[in-house]
Amino acid sequence: MASSGANVPPSHPLPFPFQSPLPPPPPSLPSQPSLTNPPLQVLRYSALATGIVYGIYHQSAILAKTKTDQIDKEYQQKSGLIQKAKAEWVKKTMPRESKTEGGGVITDPMDSKFDLEAYLTMKAADEAR
Repeated sequence: MASSGANVPPSHPLPFPFQSPLPPPPPSLPSQPSLTNPPLQVLRYSALATGIVYGIYHQSAILAKTKTDQIDKEYQQKSGLIQKAKAEWVKKTMPRESKTEGGGVITDPMDSKFDLEAYLTMKAADEAR
């Protein structure tokens, strides 16, 4: 038998348009929440806003602590310089005649060379250390 034309259907028809051999998926499952649900959107954006606010607060706390530590460090450095300057001033202003031959101050009040001002200056220098 010879096929002569248009009335004979092909032996293996091609699906047109393409048809999947799988059944179509169900429309939507009610157990899965939709991401476009308004209460869920409010929850998501509320969590995002809360995270941003907390991040800003935490960053400002870190910066404040860093700034406080830097100020304390500068204060300690300046305090040390002031203490050194006070000790040098005491050495500079101590009268020479009140010193003994060994370089110390006479601390005996009954001695004729006792100098009260030099003694008090020496005590102030000792307390500054």
